[in-house]
Amino acid sequence: MSIILTTHYMEEADLLCNRIGIIDKGKIIALGTPSELKSQLSGDIIKLQTKKHVDTSRLQNLEFVRKIESKDNQIILQVDDAKKNIPEILKIVEAEYVEYSSPTLNDVFLKLTGRSIKEQQAEGGFMERYAQYNRN
Repeated sequence: MSIILTTHYMEEADLLCNRIGIIDKGKIIALGTPSELKSQLSGDIIKLQTKKHVDTSRLQNLEFVRKIESKDNQIILQVDDAKKNIPEILKIVEAEYVEYSSPTLNDVFLKLTGRSIKEQQAEGGFMERYAQYNRN
C-alpha cells in the first residue's frame, strides 16, 4: 500500500516518508529515501564560539575537515561525522560553545533548486495560481 503526502514541511516529510520526491516547477528533480537525499550533501556543520580568535591551521590538517570558515571568535567547520569528531576538534580548540547539525531536506531542496521552500512559497504554488485563475 502507498500513501501520497504533499507538504512544504520538509521535517514532516523526513519523519513520515520512506521515499520522497522533490518537485520543482512541476518536474521531479530528486527521488529517494530521506537518507539518500541528504547524503547528496557532504558533511555535517560544527559551529564553535571561542573566547578569542583561533589560528585554524591545525584544524585544516585533520582528515575529516572539509572546509573552514573563521570570523572573529566563531569557527564554522564542514566535517565528516560531527558526533564522532567533535572530541578531536576540542583537543585543538578551546570552545565556549559548540553546536552541530547534519544536512536536512531543506538543505537538499536549497541545493537542488537554488532557493528555499519559503522563497518558493512566496512565488506562489499551484493553488495560488489556481485561485488567481478562478478570480479572473
